[in-house]
This record gives sequence, C-alpha cells and structure tokens, in this order.
Amino acid sequence: MFNKKAQTITPTESERIPYCDQIIIATLLVIIIAVPLYFDIHLHSVFDLSKITVLYVLTFAMLAIWSIKTIINGKQTWSEPMVNSQDRHTQPPDPSIPPVQKNENRDYAPQLLLQPLTLPILALLFVNGFATAFSTNPYLSLVGTYKRYGGFISTIVYISLFFVIIHFIDKKRLSSLLNVIILTACFASIYGILQHFGLDLYKWSVSTGPGMRVSATFGHRAFFSAFLIMVIPLVLIKIFSNSGFRYSTFLYLGILTLFMVAFYYTKARASFLGFIISNLFFICLIGKKNLLSNKTKTIATITIIIGISIFFNVNNRTSVIGRFVEEIKPVHRDSTSGKKTNNRQDKNLTKQDLFTQPTLVDDTTKDEPDSSQYHRLSDEHGSDWYVSLARQIEGTTLTRFLQYLASFRIIRDYPVLGIGPDTLGMIYPQYIAKLYRDMNEHRVFENQNRIHNDLLNTTVSTGLLGLGVYAWLIFAYARMVWKGCKKAKGSDKILIIGLCSGCLAYFIQNQFSFGHVPIITLFWFLIAMSVIASPVTYSQPEGMPARAGTNLTASFRRVGNPAIRRFGKQTFCGIIICLMVLLIILSLFRYKADLYFEHGRRSLNKNKITEAIQSYETAVKYNPLALNYRNVLNGIYLKMAEIGGNKNSNKITEGLENIFSREQITMYFAKAIGGAEQVQKLYPRDYHSAFTLGQVYNLLDKISPARPGGNEEMSKEAIKHYKRATMLHPFKFELRNKLARLYAEKGQYEDAIHELKEAKKILPSNQAAYLNLAKVLMNDDERYEDAEAVLLEFIKKNPDSKIIDIYRLLSFIYLKTAKWEEILDQSIKIIQIDRKDLEAHKYAIMANLKLERYDDARKLCNRILNFTGDANNTYSKYAKEMLELLSEK
Repeated sequence: MFNKKAQTITPTESERIPYCDQIIIATLLVIIIAVPLYFDIHLHSVFDLSKITVLYVLTFAMLAIWSIKTIINGKQTWSEPMVNSQDRHTQPPDPSIPPVQKNENRDYAPQLLLQPLTLPILALLFVNGFATAFSTNPYLSLVGTYKRYGGFISTIVYISLFFVIIHFIDKKRLSSLLNVIILTACFASIYGILQHFGLDLYKWSVSTGPGMRVSATFGHRAFFSAFLIMVIPLVLIKIFSNSGFRYSTFLYLGILTLFMVAFYYTKARASFLGFIISNLFFICLIGKKNLLSNKTKTIATITIIIGISIFFNVNNRTSVIGRFVEEIKPVHRDSTSGKKTNNRQDKNLTKQDLFTQPTLVDDTTKDEPDSSQYHRLSDEHGSDWYVSLARQIEGTTLTRFLQYLASFRIIRDYPVLGIGPDTLGMIYPQYIAKLYRDMNEHRVFENQNRIHNDLLNTTVSTGLLGLGVYAWLIFAYARMVWKGCKKAKGSDKILIIGLCSGCLAYFIQNQFSFGHVPIITLFWFLIAMSVIASPVTYSQPEGMPARAGTNLTASFRRVGNPAIRRFGKQTFCGIIICLMVLLIILSLFRYKADLYFEHGRRSLNKNKITEAIQSYETAVKYNPLALNYRNVLNGIYLKMAEIGGNKNSNKITEGLENIFSREQITMYFAKAIGGAEQVQKLYPRDYHSAFTLGQVYNLLDKISPARPGGNEEMSKEAIKHYKRATMLHPFKFELRNKLARLYAEKGQYEDAIHELKEAKKILPSNQAAYLNLAKVLMNDDERYEDAEAVLLEFIKKNPDSKIIDIYRLLSFIYLKTAKWEEILDQSIKIIQIDRKDLEAHKYAIMANLKLERYDDARKLCNRILNFTGDANNTYSKYAKEMLELLSEK
C-alpha cells in the first residue's frame, strides 16, 4: 500500500495557509489606504517616491507571502499517498490524520488562462518588456524617471496587484473594499478642503493657501481630481444598491457632497470631462427601474451633483468651464514682448551663487523662469493647418496640442515598439524643437516626460504593437462588463456598472492628462474588482472561490514526474521570495537616498557646504544610477571648482580655505568631469551632463597656464560638449549663450553670431543675448550699425523693460560713431533709472560739451561732486577738470 508516515502532515503547516490569506488581504487594504494618503515632507520627491515605495514594498511582500503559501501547499499536496484511484475510493479516511486543505494552486494556472482579461494583460506585460529591452534607454525604461516611476518594474507591480486581488478577494469582500476606498477618499477630501482655506498642516509647497487649487495628499490637483472622479461612482453604487432610503443613504449622500466640493476646488478640466461622461454612463446604464425605485433618493443625488456643479461654475474664481473659455479664444497678441529678466551676461560669482540650490534635472519643471510669456504663439504667417489652429489657443491647451503633434512625429520614427517606457524626456526637446522650427517659432518650452493623452503616450512608449494590445484590453474589459450587465440583476448590475464607470472616468481624463501612482493603483483595483463582480458562468472546482471567468471548460492533465514538478515549483517560489526581498531592500535604499538628497538641499540653503556635499554624495551612494542626483552633485562640483579657480572670489572663499585648497579644487574638477562622463555613458541623451562637461572644459581653458592664448584642447572639448548639449536641447537659452561666448573668446565671430541669434529668438525678453551679440558685432570689424540695430530691436520688442546695460552699450556705440544727441538721450534714460550712476553723468557731460550746452554740463559736473563728496576718484577728477575747462567758456 503506502507508508503511513509519509501521509502525516503537521497541523501547524495547515494552519499557516489561512494566515497567509489574511495577511495578503490585510496588505491589500493597507495599499489602497496608504498609497493615496501617505507622503513624506522629508523627501525631495514628497509625494511620488513616498507613494511608489509603499506600493512596491507591500506588493513585493504580498508576492513573497503568496510564494510561501504555494510552497506550503506543495508540501501538503505531495505528501498525500501515491495510490491508484481504486485504493483512493475504497480506503476509509484515518480520523487521526488532520484533513488536508485542497491545493488550489494545482488548478490555478489553467483557471488563470480562462480569466477574461488574463491574455490581454499578459500581452500588455510582454509588450512592455520588449519595449523596455529595445528602448532608447533600457535602464530608464526599467526603473522609470525620477518623480514619475512609470517603468517596466511599475507595470509588473500593477499587474501583480491585479492577479493578487482576483485570487484572494471574493465577491463577499467587495462591499468592504468599496467602503475602504470611499473612506480613503473622504480623508483626502477633508484635507483638500482644509487646504483651500489655508489650513494645511504640512507646509510642503508655497502654492497652497486660501483660494488655491487643492491637491490634498496627491501633490497635484490633476491627480487628486482624477482619484475623486473614480471614487464618486463607487459612492453611487452604495446609494442605489439599497432599495430603500436608509440612514446609510444619508451618509453616502453626505460623502457625495464632500467629494463634489473637493473636486471643484481642484478646477481640473480633464477630470471634469471624465466626471461628466462617467456619471452620465452610470445613470444611463442602471436603467429606469433602479432610478425610479426610490424617486426621492434619485432626485436628491441628481440635485447634489447638478446643484454643486452650477454653484461652482457660476463663480469665476472656481470655474472649470471658465478655464476652458479663457484658453480658447481668437485673440492676437505680440508674443515678442516680455517681462523684465535678470541679466545673465558676465555675471560675477557671489556667495549667493554657491549657496543657491542647483537646478534639478526634473522634466516637469520649466526650462526658464520666465516662460509664462510663451503660452501663446506669435502671429507670424504659416500655411499648415496646425499652425493656424495653434494660434487660436493658449496656455496648457496649447502645450497639449503641441505635445500631440510632436508625438505623431515620434511614432513615425519609432512605429513598432516605440521609444520605451518613461524615456520621452530624453528625446522630446529635439522633436518639439523641429516642430517649432517648422512653425517658424523659437520658443522656451516645458520638457515633458508624458504625453497628455493615454493612447498617444502608450503608442509613443510601446509603439503600435503596444497600442494594439491596449485596444485589446479595452475591448476585452468592455465585453466582460457588457456580458456581466446582461446576466446580472439588481445590486449586482449596479456594482458592475459603478466599477466600470470608475474605470471610464480614469480613461477619459487620461486622454488629456496622464496617470500617477495612486490613481493607477486604484484603476487596477477597479479592473480586478470588475472581474470579481462579473457573474460566474461555469461550475468551479471544489474548494475554489467563485470568481468571474475562473470556470474550467476542460480538465488539464498533468504530465511529468510529480517529484520533479514539486521541486521545480518550490525552487521557482524560492527564487521569487529572494527576488522580492532584494527588491524591497532596493526600494528602501532608493527612499533613503532621497532623504539624503533633500537633506543636502536644505543644508545648501543654510550655507552648510560641506554637509550638503556629503549628503548629496550619500544620496548617490544609495542610488548610484539616479540621473537627477548625479546631475545636481556634478553641478555643485562645477560651481565649487569655478569659485575656487576664480581669482576674484577671495571674499567668497574667505574662511573656507579647507574646501577651497588647491588639492580640493583639482578634486572638484576631476569629480565633475568623471561624474558627468558617467552620466553620459548611462544616459547618452541627457543634455544636462553634456552641458556640465562643456562648462568644466571651458573653465579649464580659462584658467589654463597657457593663457592668454588658452588651451586649445580644452576649448575644443568645451565646444564639442556645448554643441552636443544644444543638439539634445535645441531651445535651451543658456546653452546657446555659453557656446556663443566661448566662440567669441576664440575669435570665431560668425559662429558666435549664429548662436546668439538663436538665443535671442528663444528668449526675446532676455537682454543677455542682445548685449553679447552687440559686443560680438562690435569686435567683428567694428560693425557698430549692426550692433545698434540689435539693441534697438530689444527695446522695440520689450518696451516695458528698462535695462541700464542696454542704454549704456548704446551710449558707447554712439560715442564711437559720434552721435552726440543719441548719447545724451541714452544717458538721461540711465540717470532716470539710477540718479547716482556716475558713468551716465560722464557720458552726458561729454555730449553736452560737444553740443555746446555748457550750463547743462556744469550742472552734471556739480552733481558728480555732490555724489562723490570728499572721495578722490576718476569721476570726481573728471568733473573738476571739466569745470575748469567750462570756466573759460
């Protein structure tokens, strides 16, 4: 027969299985609560990294526990006696042996393949995997960009979450899960409303306060509003599932009101469209019977939705519709005029330069601080249809429209598998620059790491193959929901429609925005819950929970040696457990790295240079492949080397000799070059590291012992890297300006003129390019008339900008060309801005003498003497000499 010892099973092992289930279910509840609500103000990525870390750690833990459960199940199953079917039916059970739990994992794989969404979801996973492998930057596609984390690992996590839910959550638990999601949204909504009234407990941003668009615990109003419109249909499920008007109905009507108020405080347009369409979808599909079963409840619900919507849309301050109107109107403006900007030309190094936080390489930030003026295209003629359309819109609507045009060009170049997940920020500047050139525009723009349209973003990232799989998933889901609605009755039908409405809200808003960690997490929860809510059409194997699509139509025969299968299964699960532990550790390391990074930023703001550098270096140590960390650290090394190598920076380095010694300065140069070169190897399309290399070699050329001629090799390296940076980001003003200045220093005036013309087109309101271009023209065969035309062009385009340097250089040009009336005019303008500007007084005296206006010249000389007092400087000497000369007149 068989050995009785082999069939003995430890009761403890049998008891561990339900504990594993309970832990996994509890972890799922923690995920749906913690991911939307948790954030850490001690991180630099306050909302993004905090949420993705929670999701990663808990999901990896669940997969590890599931693997442990599978191993335990395998031990129990294979310890059953190996007998033939006759023995199995004839031998009575031994009451002394505890019952063996049915091994549901034995039949789970074939069941999984019969789930209605399994095949398209697995196809989605494989396509993302292939797109990552053939990505323009595979590592970036694997882990995702900083603050977005939309790489292949995140896709694996979301899909794993889906399979965990459909395996461990049954239909009976759906109601409780809905309540947990609604409760989470309640906490977020209360926090958002408090933000609206300036009662934010955590001052994580200066953009929150009374009357501001709220973001609650999500970090951005678009993400918060998207979460709310996905949860509102779940509240409607609770309201319409109850046949009568119970006390719980009053509670859910109050919650609906809370959500509506919080939603309109976000003023998000994409979510507004999703809200309207998803709620109309819900109301239309639940049918008259459910709507009229309790008219009072239906009227109350519709009154809340419509009443609050009308209230907030007639108030211009909180009007979503107003935001639509203000950006779509055929108004023509002169886009060449702009605001006053800081002078970037020949900026001296100060202590403030060192202690200011370097610009982060964050693709969501604006390239220039004054780019708001470019929210509308100029009115220059263009024949293409999209040019005419683009000139009728402005603001973020224009930004999205240009994104869509650029995305079509990217798809044309990468049609099959796309550019790879989360790599858009690396190539977007080149494509949008080409688009602008075709439109005869040179504009500062926001670099993007997402196309604000889910279908286009999917196609750009994973190609037409990815789009096809995505369409397959949508079709499979719609087919499943349609069949479910046809077969379900009463509250079950309302449940399916409500879950589908939540998914529809996400899909609609994503056509004008993009997903984020908490809303993508909720989306996969809703997808999985829809699968569970769908009715069962086939009988289930004994011991298996009833779930949609898990029915078997045929038996699956196991082949091969049972012991080998058991060993292979346990080995695979063991590998999964080890991998999950490793991924958890790496996730925590990444979290710790960001803590150090933020600590470094705060230390730098407090002028604690050594402590800041140590913190940044520690951040790179814990997350060595993080692009953002390395670029910031390399920028600090560059700035330290620049200050230490500047002979005029004695005041800055005073008292800091320990960090500005000769050895330290040499080390800063070496670290800046080494760090930037490593970034270029890891991320060849990163313009920031190329620009850093250009600046380092440019600086080395300046301080080279071979001066005044400079170091030819260093200058060649600087030009090479500057040109690469401008190729990677064609419309970055600072890149063009730096390259032009280097060309000018080397006497390559034509190249310098070309770069400066590009620079002034990019930022017409910035005087630096105009000043530098005028100086280059003056040095290039004394082209004073061309230099004058450039400066007058700036004045014409920026009539409201009163820039002393522009007037002063014009005065110098008029001095060289003996235009004395013009000199006097420019000098008076300078004196009106700064009445103590002695240089302007000197020029005005010279002009008045040439024009024989001696009284005015005397007044100006006396004014110089009044300003200088007893000081004996060049200006006071000049004034005295001129007064002596005038005494003879």
